[in-house]
Amino acid sequence: MQSQRAGAITPADRARETTAKYGAISDVADAVGSAFETVADVRREAQESKDEVTYQIGESNLKAARKRLENDPNLKKPVQDDGTSTADYYQQRADSILKDYRDHANNIVGEKARERAGQLIRNNEVVIRADMEGDMGVIETRIAGDELYTGFVNALDGDDIEGARKLIAVGAERLLLDPETAQKWTATVDKQESKTAANDLIANVDEGYSISEEEGNRRLSELIKDTSIDADVKNMAVDGSEEKKVEWSKARDTETKAEEVTSIIAFGNDKLQAGAGYMNYEQADAAFEAGRYGKGVGAANRRNQLFAAITSSIGKMETELNIRETYENGQFMQDDKKHREALSGYEQEVTSEMKGEERITTIGDISRTLGTVSSHTSDTLNLSSKSVDALGQNLKLYRELTSDESVLPALHITGEAAAALEDASLLMDAGVPAQVAAETAYKNKNISPLEKDERAETWRNTAVNTANNSYGELLDSDYYEEPGFGDVDDPPPAMAVEYGAIYKAVYMQTGNEQTAKNIADRAIKSNWVMTNFNSPDPDEYTIEKTGLPGDVHRIRAGIIKDIEVDKYSVQQPDGSYKTTSIDADKIAFVPTDDGRWGIEHGGKPLIRVTDDGIEVASFTLDESRLEEYKEKTAEREANEQRIQNINHETERLEELTASNPYRTVMPGLTTSRKRRVKSLGKEKARLEKDLPTVRF
Repeated sequence: MQSQRAGAITPADRARETTAKYGAISDVADAVGSAFETVADVRREAQESKDEVTYQIGESNLKAARKRLENDPNLKKPVQDDGTSTADYYQQRADSILKDYRDHANNIVGEKARERAGQLIRNNEVVIRADMEGDMGVIETRIAGDELYTGFVNALDGDDIEGARKLIAVGAERLLLDPETAQKWTATVDKQESKTAANDLIANVDEGYSISEEEGNRRLSELIKDTSIDADVKNMAVDGSEEKKVEWSKARDTETKAEEVTSIIAFGNDKLQAGAGYMNYEQADAAFEAGRYGKGVGAANRRNQLFAAITSSIGKMETELNIRETYENGQFMQDDKKHREALSGYEQEVTSEMKGEERITTIGDISRTLGTVSSHTSDTLNLSSKSVDALGQNLKLYRELTSDESVLPALHITGEAAAALEDASLLMDAGVPAQVAAETAYKNKNISPLEKDERAETWRNTAVNTANNSYGELLDSDYYEEPGFGDVDDPPPAMAVEYGAIYKAVYMQTGNEQTAKNIADRAIKSNWVMTNFNSPDPDEYTIEKTGLPGDVHRIRAGIIKDIEVDKYSVQQPDGSYKTTSIDADKIAFVPTDDGRWGIEHGGKPLIRVTDDGIEVASFTLDESRLEEYKEKTAEREANEQRIQNINHETERLEELTASNPYRTVMPGLTTSRKRRVKSLGKEKARLEKDLPTVRF
């Protein structure tokens, strides 16, 4: 038929063209084969996995059936026993094989898998028909021209190496392929066979990486060490496996980042719930165990942050309850940011339906009773330095808060606001109406350059002397009278400097000496306290800035006891460091710029020499827990005294036990000395175990 077509080419020519075409296709396929799938593509759905298993089983059964057909002894008979031709017999057997596979392939659900199964049937049909002997017409029909090439390409696409080689053999035998083309086709099949073998090895390593990075690395290592694999196949397999390793690494990085984003969002939502009091410790722990906050140290840190938020929420609720109870009991509350913020809520709750004088009077009573104003009140008062209107509106509240100097609450306001409010308040004391007083005070702090010069001159000539006199009056006041011993000798020079600086600043803003005195007195009283924290003698007090007010000798003793157990050194005159025994009388605590306390021994810092260098001894002290520290250190002292008594009693009883272990300890009791010693030992062990520890 080809001779009748104009410009027709022979099957051999077409075979050569298509071989070249397939070579290009093969090269492209090699390039595309190096592309990576995403993690989602690698992890096939269960149905796809099931289809793949069905396909592999069917393919294996089909190859086995073809092998049995090839070795069927009946094919060697010219005519079958029932008189039918061997070609017909072959046709029936081939149709039966293909039918069985089609029935098996019907169990495949996926569209792509079904297409592969159909292609496998078509490939095998071509090969089976090519194997038929005794019916040249069928063979020539199936393998001639395009059918031969199509069957060859399909066989390669389906990795049917055996079928492709048979097609080459039949094509060469029937003169459809010239020797050169047959050689090229054979080389292509050899390459495809190597590639298929390499792909199988790559698939094994890829499967390992889908399980875990460790399993993938193990399988890759085994592949590299395997000396039984053809060198070319091994090289391709190792290269492809390395690419899979990189692919899985990138995919896991992407997955990790996605999981991290999800965990951060979940953590953020839960932290809001925890902070609002809608989450408890058990719920946070369960979410952590379920992996809601990610994995590893980061997840543990997030859980700990949730615990802190839950603790804070509980503490806030408890603080609000404590504030209510503290106020009702007429006690001072802890003056820190947390409590002042909680006080804002309580204050708002109490005064929500009050107006005017009633509200101001109530806030004043709450503040004086608790010893401090709320955060809301201090924020409101601080607005007084921003505008004359705010200053006028806040005057009544300020005067209510400062109406009794003996129970003055901590105001927590800026110096500028305090000066303006105090200046206006003194004007009102002189009979000036509130609004006029506010306008005058506001004007006093916003004067012309000439007025500033005049005020500075007055300061140098007269006001500075007034400031010094005011400072002397403060030192002579009851506030700085040492318990039982009169006034403190030699107050710190820095205290006088600070008093003068505050006095001058307020005076230069207001021009009012009384305002300056009132503000300076209050500031010094709030910053400089009477304390025995740095005194070896509990009865000896000093004035210290940022110190611990009042009798805190037990806290001092507790800290010293903590540092006595460690090996500390002091620097010697020659620059070396020598371990020193702690002398409690030589210990001094020095506040540092970062809010901690340094420890000096005989005027020199205590240090510890470590592998990382010199470590200076220091500790943190939460001043809002002073009462707790005092209670625990007092309890520790009592327990230690009891332990000493137990030791003395035990020694006495053990000496007596040597002569008569069964004599009763006290008249009327039947307990033996041995049993009493044993009982004392148990009590001592319990006391030592439960000995209160104060963490600084």
